[in-house]
Amino acid sequence: MAKQSQKRRARRRRRFILVYSVFFGLLMASLIFLFQLLCSGTNANPEQSASRKEASREETVSERKSEDGTSSSGFPEGWKLLSLPEAARTEGNLVLVNASHSIDAAKAQTVSVYEHKTRSYLVKDVYLSVTPETMHALNDWMDAFAKETGITDINIVSGWRSFADQTAIYDNAVATRGQAHADAYIALPGHSEHHTALAVDLDTYNVGTGTSGGFDGNGAYAWVVQHAWEYGFIQRYPIQKSDVTGIDFESWHFRYVGLPHAYVMQTENLCLEEYIDFLRNYPFSGEHLFVTCLGVRYELYFCAGDQVAVPTTGSYTISGNNLDGFIVTVEKP
Repeated sequence: MAKQSQKRRARRRRRFILVYSVFFGLLMASLIFLFQLLCSGTNANPEQSASRKEASREETVSERKSEDGTSSSGFPEGWKLLSLPEAARTEGNLVLVNASHSIDAAKAQTVSVYEHKTRSYLVKDVYLSVTPETMHALNDWMDAFAKETGITDINIVSGWRSFADQTAIYDNAVATRGQAHADAYIALPGHSEHHTALAVDLDTYNVGTGTSGGFDGNGAYAWVVQHAWEYGFIQRYPIQKSDVTGIDFESWHFRYVGLPHAYVMQTENLCLEEYIDFLRNYPFSGEHLFVTCLGVRYELYFCAGDQVAVPTTGSYTISGNNLDGFIVTVEKP
């Protein structure tokens, strides 16, 4: 009987040890899982979250190379795809604004011309504003003109306009000069280049008499027109392009598009409407346009839709065309 009792106690000990081992193993596994879960939550940070969000917007090409220079995805090595929202097509220095293509005036980010101008020119009032990039180029342009000619009486009389501003100008033109004049020279509200804050109107101002002399781009002022492209500006409504732009010749209206675009438009005799079409001949998937301008080499191409190819290294800019895609400008080393 004693031996049987000992055997039963031994069996009970073994069962207890087995049950205890299983229970202890499950307990430890649960504790490890909870510890890992807590650590993962503690280590998360806003930068990691932001990078994950950015990764959802950007498709980076695989680093693996193939013999023909493409990645494993078939995309060219050294390039990546960005997925941009449709609204981004209305942003950038090359957005097309005319009777057929409108823009939201409220989107423009501007700085005061009065607060940032140099002494080489005048400005109509303290409220006139343009984009920061346009402001910088405007100063360089006017400084160069003043240095070349000694003339400092150019007056900037218009920059960014709100929808309400354009409405008032259009209605006043209709009331004072007739519908035909308004349609020939004044853009409808929502369709004015001034909504972009990339456009400026030039005038001249005689400080002694307090009178305006207008700006026709003739005589000494011809320098302004001839050299505008060097500073990224174009005369937006040339005399021979009114059938394309829909606006009669305006000697005073200049638009900032940046380099090398102003240079190409100047050399190819293209207005902005024509230039937008011209760039479609250089899609990312085909031959690109290479331009050397003022000692800098550029690579230009067009991307239709919302998928924009850009280099993985180096400097580039993207501009929507306010129609069907994006124009990429790559500054080559």
